[in-house]
Amino acid sequence: MTNGAELSGLEAWQLCHRAPYADGISEQTYSRLFNDIALNESAVQQYFMTRANTPTEKRKVLAVESSTVDTYGAGQIEARHGFSKESNNLPSVKLLTIMEVNSLQPLAFHAQPGNVPDVLSIKNTLKQLDCLMERTPLVVTDCGFTSEENLLDFVRHSIPTLTRMKLSTSWIREAFDEIKEEITKHANACPFDTFTFGVTKTVKHEFQILRQRIRGQYRMGDVQILPRNLQIHFFYDDEKATADRAAFRSELKQLKGLVENGETLNKAGQQKVERFFFVKETSKGKVVEFNDEAIHEYQTGHGFFVLISNTEKNTWEALRYYRLREKIEELFAAQKHSMVGRRSRVWTPERLRGRQFVQFVGLGYCFFFLNELKKLKARLGVDDGTKSAVQLKNESKLRSWLENKTLLQILQWFDAVYAMQVETLYGKRTITTETTARDELFLRELGITLVR
Repeated sequence: MTNGAELSGLEAWQLCHRAPYADGISEQTYSRLFNDIALNESAVQQYFMTRANTPTEKRKVLAVESSTVDTYGAGQIEARHGFSKESNNLPSVKLLTIMEVNSLQPLAFHAQPGNVPDVLSIKNTLKQLDCLMERTPLVVTDCGFTSEENLLDFVRHSIPTLTRMKLSTSWIREAFDEIKEEITKHANACPFDTFTFGVTKTVKHEFQILRQRIRGQYRMGDVQILPRNLQIHFFYDDEKATADRAAFRSELKQLKGLVENGETLNKAGQQKVERFFFVKETSKGKVVEFNDEAIHEYQTGHGFFVLISNTEKNTWEALRYYRLREKIEELFAAQKHSMVGRRSRVWTPERLRGRQFVQFVGLGYCFFFLNELKKLKARLGVDDGTKSAVQLKNESKLRSWLENKTLLQILQWFDAVYAMQVETLYGKRTITTETTARDELFLRELGITLVR
């Protein structure tokens, strides 16, 4: 409601908007609200549990989104320097939100000290699922969780998972070499994306566990072999391949120029020079030539990406879940920008906890509205046999407008539409802002009626 401004602007906002809280939400009001919520943790957890166990038509698929919230409050015991993603040199609190992928709805959140690495904080958050849900759903993780060690944690604890892995991993590369010639066959084309091809291969991978204590036949320091069947989903994206090759050529050209000019490179740059170039010292300076064989070998991986699961066997369902998880990352920016989520200006741990809960509830409404917009755009301009040519034309214009606007821009646009009642000699009269035909169509499709 404050359009990204600080909460202190909420009181002024209410003077121009109709709100259900008639007494007005002053700074004292929302500070008391934050404090009261934090002192009722059982109600907070019950709210999470209710959301987590709401029946759904589709299989429950979860994603964990990690973010950091910087704070000016010196009394925040969880706020620590270390892993702030805002780079404001402020102590931060790590906030992990559990999202349901199919419905794009937040189920719960978990706050941790700001100096805990993402991998450890996500592991701790997943433990919360045991308390919230009767059955463990499929958990989708992003590139930040990519490692065999993290995959092993899911496998050992029998947590269904779908995670991104690197193609360069040796045992994945071996499986890739077996299918790379067939992946671009038309039979392997994605049914909902003309640029993407996919193949799934089941492998039996042997995880190695270094025992930390004596257990059964194993002694401390022994290596235990844990064999598990995994589904490796290989995907090739034509558009991504073209973009990857263009970016790689540009990088090679830049590196060649730096070496020829005698510039000092960082460690990563030097490693790439040693891999992709032949450098010779001559009396006239350095002669730099491309290592075409190494470059060609590296480019064979362009456009490919890999998803691994211990439960999901369907190639295209795996891709759909992962893309929805990426969509969550895009939508989650709402909490940072339009929901005043970048920095906290509350001074006690209790008020911070309450503030985070209020933002979480708001995030649910935000995502609900985004889902409604998605459904609306899907039906606009679609001829179902009952719409006139003029109606279809107007709907197509509205859909084009919506596709070029963010949620915040849409809300800002309609923030100028208001209705106010005026007492006159002849009774109450309503004055409304003028709206265009496109605006009225949009509001009508959402079930909102303008007062005239």
